[in-house]
Amino acid sequence: RDHAFDTFDTILLGITADPAMLVYLDLARSRKNAPNENYARELMELFTLGLGNYTQQDVFEGSAALTGWHARGLSSVYAAGDHNDLTKHYLGQTGNFDYKDVVRILTNHPATPWFISRKLFTFFVYENPSSDDLKPLVDTYVQSGHNMGKVMQTLLLSPQFSSTKAYRSRVKSPTEYTAVSY
Repeated sequence: RDHAFDTFDTILLGITADPAMLVYLDLARSRKNAPNENYARELMELFTLGLGNYTQQDVFEGSAALTGWHARGLSSVYAAGDHNDLTKHYLGQTGNFDYKDVVRILTNHPATPWFISRKLFTFFVYENPSSDDLKPLVDTYVQSGHNMGKVMQTLLLSPQFSSTKAYRSRVKSPTEYTAVSY
């Protein structure tokens, strides 16, 4: 939350190091000789690329690159000695990647700005945006160095945000309605 309007890179690094995430998606149980694929898959599928933009091999290689994390109570610790230091072939790149490299590769992947922009647009504006609707957000993501505050500013100031098409297009849950009403 502290970095909500920071770069997407910083947000993903924070999510990766969060002890709750380490436990919830089994990254804390991932070992250099037995990487757990849960977090690597969810990171690509739900947070950055979306389905169809990665392979099972990318999941395996990404999970190896993400090894080294441990949860210690309410804290997280990265132990470089527990990291898989073999060469990995991840999303078309090759190297001895670690978690920072995974985040760098994902945030710079051409599918990521489109995926993130679609998620934000459909949550805040309306369903099924066109490529033309998303293009300004994608451009802002790339040109601002992945700055999510700038992307949100572009979204909230867009003509689509205040359009008649957006007006009442998204039905709010009772919790959202109550929170917004106060």
